[in-house]
Parts: sequence; C-alpha cells; structure tokens
Amino acid sequence: MRKSMQKAFTLAEVLIALGIIGIIAALTIPGLVANYQKKVLITRLQKFYNIQVNSANIMESDGECSFANSAALTDSPDFAIEYIDCRYKPYVKNLAVKKLTKGAAIALADGSGVYVNKGSLHEISWYHNLEHVFCVDYKDCENIDENVESVFQWPDGKTKFSLNISSFSFQEQQDRDVLKTHCTDTNKWGCGALILHDGWEIKDDYPW
Repeated sequence: MRKSMQKAFTLAEVLIALGIIGIIAALTIPGLVANYQKKVLITRLQKFYNIQVNSANIMESDGECSFANSAALTDSPDFAIEYIDCRYKPYVKNLAVKKLTKGAAIALADGSGVYVNKGSLHEISWYHNLEHVFCVDYKDCENIDENVESVFQWPDGKTKFSLNISSFSFQEQQDRDVLKTHCTDTNKWGCGALILHDGWEIKDDYPW
C-alpha cells in the first residue's frame, strides 16, 4: 500500500505569498485607518456642533453674560474660565475644565476637547475677540496652549477646527465653493463649515 504524497510549500512560495499579503495590506490598511479617522472626526464634530447650537440658543434666551475682566485681558486663563462658566457650564453636564497657562481647555466625554483663549488679534468686542478651537483629540487642545502664538496656526481640517462663537457656529454659508476655498487655504477656517454643509460627510474633494 502506497502512502499518499503530500506536497509541501517551498520557502520561495511562502515568501512570495507573504510578499503579496504585505502589498495588499500596504494598499488597504492606510485607507481603512483614514476612513476610521474620518468617522471619529465626523461623530465628535457633529456632537460638539449640537452642543454649540443648543447651549447658544438657551444662553440667548437667558440673556448674555457680563464679563468683569473681558475688556482688558488677553491670553488670560481667568477670562477663559469665566467665559466657559457662562457659555457652557450651565448647559452641559459633567463638564471637565482645565485651566492652562494662557487659556483653558474643556474635556468632553467622547475624548474630544475645546480650547478657549482671548487673543489680541482683533479689537472689536469680547464676543468676537475669543479664539475658540475644537480638537478631535483633547490632548491637542492642551498642546495649543503651549504654542499659542496665533490662531492662524491652529486649524488643520483633520484634528483641529476653527470655530466662531455665534449661535450657529462654524461660519455657516450656503456657497460651497466659498467654504471649500476657506478649507483649502492656509488657515483652514472653513473646513468645519464645509463638512456641515455636506451633511456631515467628508466628500472626495475634501482636502484630507
């Protein structure tokens, strides 16, 4: 009785198979990671947008807060805390706020954050003078404070987003081309508004 012959893979065949698997992984894994990052970004950005709008609407009906130190202080953590106490604390549960060197950071439950700082770039009013950045990852908000030279350096359209602080936020506009221009320029100011305009999607022409 003859024993059945079993064919074994040669070392060369194994190496070729591993090489093919490696090439496929190299082509697919970056795309999978990017898609995951986009989903996290959209989920957290939309959640914070809802917080922004809801709290601003309630705040508007309650009446604006008065700020004792708002006229003079720039790069002031005391002003940032005062603003957060007025703008968010009454309307957002379990708000974790950290006082930093030049501003303050809000840690949200989903791991995202908001950096608040009254910079000296504008001389209009405290309302427009506030520099307000949403961070997909909270630790990026703390890092902003360590390098707080200019708001123009902060947004990147992937991990950090510039916000205005009106009731509607994100500098909403109906003209998508305008928003895209503001998202592709150096400042990246329009990226949050572009995502919002596109129905909380990152389209193929988004500068990812």
